[in-house]
Amino acid sequence: MARARQAIEEQTQQIAQLENERMTEVSKDLRDTQAMLFEVTPKLTNAKSSLGRMDIKSPYTGVWLAQCFRGSAVVQRGEIILDIVPDEDALYDRGTGCRRGHQRRSIPT
Repeated sequence: MARARQAIEEQTQQIAQLENERMTEVSKDLRDTQAMLFEVTPKLTNAKSSLGRMDIKSPYTGVWLAQCFRGSAVVQRGEIILDIVPDEDALYDRGTGCRRGHQRRSIPT
């Protein structure tokens, strides 16, 4: 009976030691993760800010006529990036891409 109690006590101590080691490991992982999060959060904020500046909003509705840019192109301020044919008139000439009697309007950056 004494041997059984001693074995139980040894196993209990082993369990406590393993739990302690696991808690130490988890604490270290938590600190590492928090440090990485602290490092990445400003980058995420900057990326969101840059993405918000990529939205292009038209001042009016209409049919747009695309201009081609390379994927890595940088559009300068004031550069025309899109021509829009206004929706003010229902007549649209598909052959020329323009509404009859209207001129194209351009959206400057």
